[in-house]
Amino acid sequence: MGSATRSTLDPRDLVATVCDRTGVTSGVGGILNSVRLRGPIARAVNYHGTLRAWRDRLAQHFEYYAENFRVLAEAEIPRFLAGELTTRQVALIITFDDGMRTNYEVAAKLLDEFRLPAIFLVPVAFIDLATAAPQRQRRFFVNEMQGSLEATTDPDTYAPMSWDEMRDLLARGHAVGSHSMTHHRLGEGVRPEVLVQEIVESKRLLEASCRTSVRSFGWPFGGLADYGAAAQELVRRHYLLGFTTFAGPIRVGGDPHALHRSNVEPHMDLARVRAATQGLTELYFRSRRRRFEALVREAGC
Repeated sequence: MGSATRSTLDPRDLVATVCDRTGVTSGVGGILNSVRLRGPIARAVNYHGTLRAWRDRLAQHFEYYAENFRVLAEAEIPRFLAGELTTRQVALIITFDDGMRTNYEVAAKLLDEFRLPAIFLVPVAFIDLATAAPQRQRRFFVNEMQGSLEATTDPDTYAPMSWDEMRDLLARGHAVGSHSMTHHRLGEGVRPEVLVQEIVESKRLLEASCRTSVRSFGWPFGGLADYGAAAQELVRRHYLLGFTTFAGPIRVGGDPHALHRSNVEPHMDLARVRAATQGLTELYFRSRRRRFEALVREAGC
């Protein structure tokens, strides 16, 4: 989904703040993030646009991650899942969806400042628009990524990063992956040729343009209806890692194609970030996560 620019109070902000101030978040985290009780645990978060207006708050997020987690690079994730990477801290995976230019200009600079690796998951057709007229970029953002019309008065909210910037992220130790070709929903009923274009062809073009192996796929959107068995089979065949948005723990021996992330955005205060990384969102998404896992089993994956 497109860049988040909201500053109004979300009811989830209020719940997260109350839980944070009353000790519920830390209490839940003491159990759900206990390496002693649950074994090695990793969490994953995903951002969208990272506007300059929220740079300082995003820096607070990254400082919190650096102080409290072992942040994994993409290449370390398979080792973690295989039990080959040991850490006394809870591990964390940081991802960015949609390929916004602000991810390069704001988030990546902060990541480097805090020495944190990340994975940038991009809709390939959007990156192709980096040199296009702003009107075309805005149209893609609104129509394909369902960005808010009200949020597109500032070009920073809808401009994509360029291929040169993607290659620079790789040179700086980050990873890039596919977020499909056109940010297309991939649920049941999508034509096979569309799935191949969105999942397989996007990978081929990314690898050719960035001159690297592409290992990660991030599913566009986040509802259960946006996941389908045929798409899941293609992702498994062509990618090493698959990222969802169902906020579950990542465990040793877990499914590398069901890496559940919690959505956070730069405008959120630390209470929301702590709720995501200490396990509160794991509880909130439990039912949807189980239905997704049932879908995967029924598909025979």
